[in-house]
Amino acid sequence: MDTWKSASQRGLVSGATASLLSSAALAALGEATDGSSFGPTNAISHWLWGEKATRRDGASWRYAMTAYVIDHASATFWAVLFERLRPGFEKRLSRPSLALVYGAFGLGLAAGALLLRRDQAARVGMIAGFARGLAGRGGSGGGMSGGMRRARLARRAHGKARGAGRARRRSRHARQRRLVEV
Repeated sequence: MDTWKSASQRGLVSGATASLLSSAALAALGEATDGSSFGPTNAISHWLWGEKATRRDGASWRYAMTAYVIDHASATFWAVLFERLRPGFEKRLSRPSLALVYGAFGLGLAAGALLLRRDQAARVGMIAGFARGLAGRGGSGGGMSGGMRRARLARRAHGKARGAGRARRRSRHARQRRLVEV
């Protein structure tokens, strides 16, 4: 295990690299998807400046620089921690394999976040629909919002598709058993 001093020195380099690359990705993807290269970076500073920072599109010392400092500090913190507390598998895998492992880890984090956001949106829709139903408005019956209804229909369709697959497998297995019995 490395000393904190050597881990900090290496962490400063890898943290700065991660911070610069993630800032470049935020700017490029923000421009491509949101029309603002500064918007996603500014949004990081919501920790300090509140929701107003998430709506700021242009360059701003207040939002962009605060966001970069937060991003840089967090990247450096995690890089130093990683350098100090290595997982161990890096001694057994090649560099391309390590890249794939960390890529899979990153994809897992992103997929988990997307799943949680989807579930959160369904819960928010359900709560809002329930509140409208209690208030006697909303017209969907039973307090079900459009978002909740769509989520329920999607789950049903997915369940039917899975059920249909199971039914096909069961009938195929039954046919195979009958062929064996004959």
